[in-house]
Amino acid sequence: MMYIGMRLQERPGFNEGLTGVLLTYGRSPLFFYLTHLWLYKLKLPGIGRTPVLPMFPTLILWVAGLAVLWWLCDRYERIKRSRPKSLLQYI
Repeated sequence: MMYIGMRLQERPGFNEGLTGVLLTYGRSPLFFYLTHLWLYKLKLPGIGRTPVLPMFPTLILWVAGLAVLWWLCDRYERIKRSRPKSLLQYI
């Protein structure tokens, strides 16, 4: 069974599309976790309490947050690769 995953990785285009997005998240799981905690707890200025939104606006904000997190994880992965012997490898 392990060989199936290795063969899939060798296919051209494996790192593109949905698989590429999931790999970006998977290569920096602790960074994603810590950043998502900060991002989704972000409070807007001038609002005392976080308002409770209906489902559709919440879904839109969640997807927008995932897009921002993907971009941050992608940038972090590039920094991590440029400094292979740093402590960034563990975050």
